[in-house]
Amino acid sequence: ADGIQLRAKDIPDDRLFAMAVEFVEICREMGTLSVINDRADIAAAAGADGVHLGQNDLPVEQVRRIQLSPLIIGKSTHSLKELEAALPGRPSYVSLGPAFPTATKPDIEIVGTDYIRQGLGVLAETGISHVAIGGITIDNVEQVVRAGAQRIAVCDAVTKVSDSTEACQRLKDKLIKALGEPE
Repeated sequence: ADGIQLRAKDIPDDRLFAMAVEFVEICREMGTLSVINDRADIAAAAGADGVHLGQNDLPVEQVRRIQLSPLIIGKSTHSLKELEAALPGRPSYVSLGPAFPTATKPDIEIVGTDYIRQGLGVLAETGISHVAIGGITIDNVEQVVRAGAQRIAVCDAVTKVSDSTEACQRLKDKLIKALGEPE
């Protein structure tokens, strides 16, 4: 994986911080970007490469005020309205989805690949990057690429399998092939 997100909900701050410090160190040793979900304070304190913010987290502008060094700042979006609202904050990237049903966002409406396509149109001239999210698997990754996505984030596709390393490599290989890039 090029980047890994620590997504640890409902963990006391002291445990989350200790976990984040160890996570950041492991990612550095692997040459992989470390991103902390939701918690800009923990990301900054642990020395993570980035933070991914949900709709109810700190605004991007406020995260910039507390960062100790430059952070990659991602912002979740699930509709064109949320995407338009995210643009003035100038996040490093936005997530577009969920493309398919996902256990990590069971209460969020599935917006499908049409939203990915529309969102990429909105982002075209902004300089803000993207990542397609939501239920992406080895069997449907080509659909998000056909919608225009060049980057994806997955959870169950690599965590709910017997060999996460193999699943990640297969998914990355399929993504590269679908994008038509040299391996």
